[in-house]
Amino acid sequence: MTVTPHFGNDGRSGAYRASGVPDGAQVAWIARTDAPVVASPVLVGSTLVAADVSGAVHVFDARTGEVRWRRTLGENDRDGSAEILTAPAVWNSWIFVQREIGECTIFDLRTGELVRKLDHDGCPTVIGDLLLLHTLEEVRAFRLPDLKPRWRTREATGWVQTSPAISEAGIAYAALGNEAHHTHTGVDVFDVNRGEPLAFVQGGDITFPGDSLDEDEEDEEGSHDDEQVVYFAQAHAVLAEERVWMPVYRAEEDWTAQVVGLDPRTGEQTWGYLPDPGRDNEVDSAVAVSDGTVYVVEILRDTPPEQDSARLHAVDIATGRPRWIRSFGSCAGSPVVAGRAVYVATLTGAVSAFDTGTGERRWTAETGEEILHPVYVADFGDQYHEHGLAVLPGDGVLYVRTSAGVVAMR
Repeated sequence: MTVTPHFGNDGRSGAYRASGVPDGAQVAWIARTDAPVVASPVLVGSTLVAADVSGAVHVFDARTGEVRWRRTLGENDRDGSAEILTAPAVWNSWIFVQREIGECTIFDLRTGELVRKLDHDGCPTVIGDLLLLHTLEEVRAFRLPDLKPRWRTREATGWVQTSPAISEAGIAYAALGNEAHHTHTGVDVFDVNRGEPLAFVQGGDITFPGDSLDEDEEDEEGSHDDEQVVYFAQAHAVLAEERVWMPVYRAEEDWTAQVVGLDPRTGEQTWGYLPDPGRDNEVDSAVAVSDGTVYVVEILRDTPPEQDSARLHAVDIATGRPRWIRSFGSCAGSPVVAGRAVYVATLTGAVSAFDTGTGERRWTAETGEEILHPVYVADFGDQYHEHGLAVLPGDGVLYVRTSAGVVAMR
């Protein structure tokens, strides 16, 4: 079965081979679920898989929205909770679904029959003949189809609950979240085939223009000045065009946001872009990278959402300068690119398409439903769950996750 990779490809670049709907769209149908969908839906050929926060898995006809089957995970043994906050993964005819603190449940995509339950939870990622399950504390790998354990790592803790970016050579780049006195954000690099740690990049390795991280400038406690403390955003790493891309920020009197490009072999910072120096701003979703351009959504923290608090930047990688900047309201999830357009969504459920070349707003349409962040239900959502994919492009269609289910736009 043809599976559309999460965020477009294994590098999670946000660039899709699908045509999307660049010339105008409206609501075609709504596939309703039992509760809001905060996890990214998955497209498998003519089948659409969505999981809602009540713990129900829904499989729809991707062309019509007709229900093919539904299954409820039920309560778990630990706290009665079965909400699903991370995107399902697919291998052949199997669907892997993470129960938030519990287990990984496997269903048959065609029939909805329960295949198996793994006594391990974690965000599921399929790469080749491996199933990765990564939690806050570790990553486990299982061989497919027998599901025998291959390796387990505990070299880092506090992974953001989203699929890592993975190279063709099998190197994974996983983002870390942030919690006071526990994890201090970064990108953890490991070998997918063996589970061996390879590198780690943390906030202290990142600089803003004018910063200096020389050892002789450290204070008496061995830490750098507060103005030089940099944190990675709670978003997945993107591997594209020979760099690993991550949004970072520095907590000064106001927030200052930057997007950095890292050498995937050494972790060295080789590229940086400040959306608006000195502005109280933030970049809290992953970027999209396509055809020499980085698409960045900047949030203006001093601007109400109804007054276009989000701005989409198309930044030329070669020059590090913006090709164009457009405002579009609030921000729900990461931008995605398909065909000739880059798509963004707002928290109120509006979807807009901008021309990748000129930045012209090609169209805006309302889904009629809110688009929620995982913090809607997650205890640690601020630290370990990203506001991920809101718009999933297909050929001639867009699928938008909402509080009512999944909305198809054509």
